[in-house]
Formats: sequence, C-alpha cells, structure tokens
Amino acid sequence: MKRLLLFVLFLLLLTGCESEKRVDNLVKEYVKEKYGIAEIEITYRGQKDESNMGDRGYVVKSITEPSFEFAVHLEGLLRSKITGDDYLDQEEAYYIGEEFFKAYDKELKAIGYSDIMFKHSYSDNPLLTVLSAEAVTDQKISLNQEPSIENLFKLIQLLNEYNKILEPKEFQVTTLWVNYPEKQILGISDIVVEINEVSQLKTYLLEKTNFLNEALLEANLDKFKQLEKELVELGFEYGLGFNNRSIYCYGKDIANAICTGYSLNIKGEDKSEENIQRLKDVIKNFELPIAQVVIQNDGGAIVLEEFN
Repeated sequence: MKRLLLFVLFLLLLTGCESEKRVDNLVKEYVKEKYGIAEIEITYRGQKDESNMGDRGYVVKSITEPSFEFAVHLEGLLRSKITGDDYLDQEEAYYIGEEFFKAYDKELKAIGYSDIMFKHSYSDNPLLTVLSAEAVTDQKISLNQEPSIENLFKLIQLLNEYNKILEPKEFQVTTLWVNYPEKQILGISDIVVEINEVSQLKTYLLEKTNFLNEALLEANLDKFKQLEKELVELGFEYGLGFNNRSIYCYGKDIANAICTGYSLNIKGEDKSEENIQRLKDVIKNFELPIAQVVIQNDGGAIVLEEFN
C-alpha cells in the first residue's frame, strides 16, 4: 500500500512539473490574444513563490513598436495560469515618456542623454500615479568628473520641470535610473523632486556606498595600478579584478570625500611566511591608507593589518 501511495505521489509530481518552454508559450499566446502582439521578448522569468500559491511574474517586451516592458502575473503550484498584467499602465507610461523626449529633445542631447524610458511604479497614494525614468548616457558619471554631475543635475531639473506639467494629471516622476559605461547603473530613488541644487545631488551621491567607493578608487587609480604591478611580481593579483570590489573603502571621510581605510582583496599561490613579509613591505612603501589585506585561501582567508 505504501509503495502504491508513493507511486501515485510520484506521478502527480511528474505531471505537475512544468517546462520553461510551456510557460513561455502560455505567456506568448496570452499576449498575442489579448493585445495582438505577435512577437515578444521575455526579459525576466520569476521563480514560483511556493508559500503563496505559486505566484510569480514574467517581464516581456514587444519586439515591434511601440516597444516597452510590462509584467505578466501567473499563479499555480503545479500548473501555471495567468492572472493579469500591467500592459495598460506601462503603455501609458511609455507615451508620457515619449512626450518628455519630444519636449526636451535638444536639451537632452546637449547634456549627453538619450533613450529615455518611463515606467509605471506603484504608490500607496491612490490619487497619484508614480513613474520612474530610465536614461542612457555615454559619459562616465563620477564625483571626480564635475561636468558629469552637472549634466546629471540638469537632467533632474528637466524631470522636475516636466513634473509640473504632469501634476494636474496626477502623475509624478520620483525615481531616476541612469545606465552609463561599463554596465554601471545609478539609481536616484524617491527623491528626484527634492534635489534643487548641485550640492544636494553631490551630498546624495556621497551617501551611496558603491558610487562613493568607485570615486575614491578613481582618485588613487594610478597608485593602485602601480601596486598591482608590484603584487604580480610577488605572485598575487586582485581577487575580484581591478575594481571597487577588490579595492574597497570601508573607512570614509564623507564630508571631504576621502578614504581613510582601504581593504584589499587579493589572491595568489605563494603564501609562505617569507612572501607574506615581502607583501607587507611592498604595501608599507605605498602612500595609501590601506587598513587591511584579505588574501583568499582554501577554506578561509588570511587577514593582514597594521601597515602604517
């Protein structure tokens, strides 16, 4: 009897398993039937929430114009079914963004921004439709490059100006996402309308840990590149590549944008006592506020401190 029950349970599980292809086709057919969109790209596949009746979301994008992303909502533990989507909300946001780009085309090109896309966000206020703006620029955004910060501020000013036009219609852009070179993304969340001066923008950016770490690394870039050469001679290299994950500032003087203590993540084969001592001597010779060095090691790490 027990074997029979186990076999039945196995069959139920087997028939309940869904292939990704089946769900993809389910979503594609739904979008085609409801909105007449024949070709879509699935840009995100959410995982089932087993604790909430298998809820999950797909994000899709029309390949033909108008091209914008929208969510399709699914549920079902064994077999997925579609419960709705936010196509109409995102379509509305898309056209609001198109009007913004038309109104400020010259200004946007002058500050190096293009491909502005608006998206519908969700708010606790039922009387206000909240939007986010996604922008693309070819310029590196850095606290060490003043023009990039000034251009970012000008973009925020344009959004605030557009908010005044949208206000009677009960729309508001509150969040800005900027994609810039090297696959970097900067998010200015929920405070776009509160930034009225360049100094306010700088203060906000100084409080964003990853953005500040990147700027602090740039400030000492030449020295860290020279240190890299010295490390290679000893058989070491930056553990996570030459970036602010390997060279992380955890001691910051935010007011003056100065790093008071770097942590280096490195790796290498020769961890003999003699080579570790040579490593310490090399680091001491550099005029850098290095507080600790973490050497990746099998089953743990070697932490070196007190270099100054």
